[in-house]
Amino acid sequence: MGNIFISHSSSDVDRAREVLDWLTANGWDDVFLDLDPERGIGAGQRWKDALQKAAQRCEVVLALISNEWLASRWCRAEIDTARLMGKKIIIALIGADKSDVPLDLTDEQWVDLNAGAHEYKRLALGLKLAGLDPSTFELQPGRRPYPGFAYFDEQDAAIFFGRDGQIVRALDRMRVIARVGVDRMLVILGASGSGKSSFLRAGLLPRLNRDDRTWLPLPTIRPERAAISGDFGLAQALLSKISEERFAGEFRKRGLPRSRAAIQEFIETDEAGLLKLFDALRDIAHQPDLYGTNASPPTIILAIDQGEELFGEDGRAEAKRFIDILTRTLTSDSAHALALVAMRSDALPRLQAEAKFAEFPKDTFPLEAMLESSYRAVIEGPARLLEPKPLKLDPRLTDELLRDVSGQDALPLLAFTLAHLYENYSADNELNLVDYERLGHLRGVIATVVKGAFADGVARGELPTDENDQLMLWREAFIPHLVQVNDAGQFVRRVAKRDDLPPRTLPLIDRFAERRLLIRDRRTDAGAEVEVIEVAHEALLRQPPLSKLLAEDREFMIWRQRLGRMFELFTANERGLLVGRELQRAREWLQARPDANLPAPERAFIADSITESEKQLAAQAERERRDQEDQLEKAQARTRLRRQGIALAVAALLVLVVGGGWMYAYVQQREANAQRTLAENARADAERQRALADQQRIIAERLAAQNAVLLEMLQLFVTSSIPPEMEAQVESATKTLLAGRKRYEDVGNKLNVPWYFIGILHGVESSFDFGRHLHNGDPLTARTVHVPVGRPRSGNPPFSWEESATDYLELGGFTKSTSWGLGEMLYQLEKSNGLGYRKHKINSPFLWACTNHYTKGKFVGDHVFDPEAAVKYCGAAPILKKLVEQGLVKFD
Repeated sequence: MGNIFISHSSSDVDRAREVLDWLTANGWDDVFLDLDPERGIGAGQRWKDALQKAAQRCEVVLALISNEWLASRWCRAEIDTARLMGKKIIIALIGADKSDVPLDLTDEQWVDLNAGAHEYKRLALGLKLAGLDPSTFELQPGRRPYPGFAYFDEQDAAIFFGRDGQIVRALDRMRVIARVGVDRMLVILGASGSGKSSFLRAGLLPRLNRDDRTWLPLPTIRPERAAISGDFGLAQALLSKISEERFAGEFRKRGLPRSRAAIQEFIETDEAGLLKLFDALRDIAHQPDLYGTNASPPTIILAIDQGEELFGEDGRAEAKRFIDILTRTLTSDSAHALALVAMRSDALPRLQAEAKFAEFPKDTFPLEAMLESSYRAVIEGPARLLEPKPLKLDPRLTDELLRDVSGQDALPLLAFTLAHLYENYSADNELNLVDYERLGHLRGVIATVVKGAFADGVARGELPTDENDQLMLWREAFIPHLVQVNDAGQFVRRVAKRDDLPPRTLPLIDRFAERRLLIRDRRTDAGAEVEVIEVAHEALLRQPPLSKLLAEDREFMIWRQRLGRMFELFTANERGLLVGRELQRAREWLQARPDANLPAPERAFIADSITESEKQLAAQAERERRDQEDQLEKAQARTRLRRQGIALAVAALLVLVVGGGWMYAYVQQREANAQRTLAENARADAERQRALADQQRIIAERLAAQNAVLLEMLQLFVTSSIPPEMEAQVESATKTLLAGRKRYEDVGNKLNVPWYFIGILHGVESSFDFGRHLHNGDPLTARTVHVPVGRPRSGNPPFSWEESATDYLELGGFTKSTSWGLGEMLYQLEKSNGLGYRKHKINSPFLWACTNHYTKGKFVGDHVFDPEAAVKYCGAAPILKKLVEQGLVKFD
């Protein structure tokens, strides 16, 4: 099927052939033309089916409009189908008058082929503007064919291969969104390493820029820590576009801002500021003389790369202002703009949870995994474009690369490997298999390059020779300056100023940058230009040995980030100094990591907190000392009173002795009182004995009942089996649990709770999602809203998963348990979810789902039980059974 579909009437076959011949002669040889002479229902339906099947290839529908075309309901149905699919439409008049064209088509691009040969030049221009230049994009002189870890930019459009079908679909989606006018944002979603940035920058934007009749893209925004004011922020993107020759003069005449500072002030202080700038840009870009009086002004495209940075802690206040300006502008009825956002899939919940985005009209575009044919295009396509002669690729190298491509980081590792091979091994303009094997294949290239960087530094006398010292230097350079932990518990890169890095690590930074493992750039910070450093791609963070170093320092990094957030709140007068557990953790980390390179303000924050804490402790000690003195004085006073009482009693006794009879009465009274006291004490002892007997009886009954439950648990576990149709689900759940074992162990070792108990709870309560609370699966971005509500009570969101897990395990009393036998563990698991299923005479699915001991019955709401409903998750027992079978868990 072709990139261009020709829609025509059966009466115009000769003219259709003429157009086809012209297209072919001028380089457009990927054309679909239905020359079936029978243009009835069958033929029309064939065309529609063909268009549907070729949706990923067809980019433009060229409608040859004659009087016969206008009279054909099938021809009109073809165009309606194409418009619904978001296809670009070009109207070519071959016999009809423009006044006869239906009004809903008059705003499309059009040419009059009856007017002469010069109209074919206009058709060629229209096809090029639609992104169908037969020569595609030119590879600019000096551009590398393989950029490595760096994302493909607009200048790399010629060498961006492997995403043709998805580019067509994304452009179709954008045209539908712009035409319907409901959604105002298209979010491109993909995992880290899927190529989102390259897809946006080198796949979509060059084609949008070429079709300037329809679109008016601004330079790409990257939020970093300054979504508005930064070098890649909104103000700079507007300035770059306004400064173009066609806009600058008109903006001056209209008195609109033309400097970065003035633009920033304008859009932040005037609620309609950004909308006014958009309107001016669209008005100036509109060219009715060129495109026709019915042509609409172009739609503004606001491209945002690394959209997840809008929801990080760095620069959060400015990001919120950016989101406010963006949503306020795009939701305006008069806004003709579309935000195009590329972001990680795991950050989508943060976008959805953002108040301003909650009801904001948006659509998503998932970036799918590449097929083998696409990877082959990535490898071979750029090589063919090299001038003056193409790069030769050993076919065996291509086949071996394709065999090695797998996993999350396949695409970035492939790009880095090709770049390294080209820059270091392209002797005689050829890449071969031998050099690739020398590098250690796809998974070994990073280690080879890092080893070379250290060797170079050692030869220069800049870096240590001992491997352990090298690892420690690597850790010091990266953690936490160049890496942070996101809300999902994943390691992601962060931009650092060179001046903030430890001085002794700078030679390593330079050696890594030379090998394109790191990126050096210039930024403007507080009016001064500074050098910044950034990890070239997050795939580097997932390769050993760095991945091991990061795993070891995960808790420390999370604490560092929380400390930074607490310090920001303190400086904003939104919280006080560190106290309680927060201060204790700071003391512990400073003791455990005395070499931690904390910024001076944060160190002072901790020191002030310690000083204040010691003052409060000293004041408390002084209060306690005074209380003790008061108590001592009171005790002495009571002693004096007792002595005085004794003296008075002796004096009275003497009086009684003298009185004779009075003495006898006194003795009799004392004896009676003593007998009464003995009787009361005896009754109290009897009551205590009865209460103790009752308590022992209750304890014995409870122990008997508990033992019966434990025996029941053991019997169910021994007799349980996993149905064959559920085997894959249980196997998948077990593998997912084992993937998070290190994190479960880290929490469990601190609390004396088995790691597999925590992992199983995590799976059943929150589907192994490290972005959700262990309590009930609520997002970690806030305290829990379901039972138990408002947890954790200490600290401030967003919480780390480890903090949430610790809170839940302490809250549930699991940290106090001294017995973790099989029966006890199963009972603890069931009790954590509630014992309500026992009232309905069924085994709890929390334990027994995916085994022969459970089929149906579940609580569909609070205290609402449905005997016919069934859970879809995997219960705790089959996962535990798998772990026992694999020898990973043992019970006495």
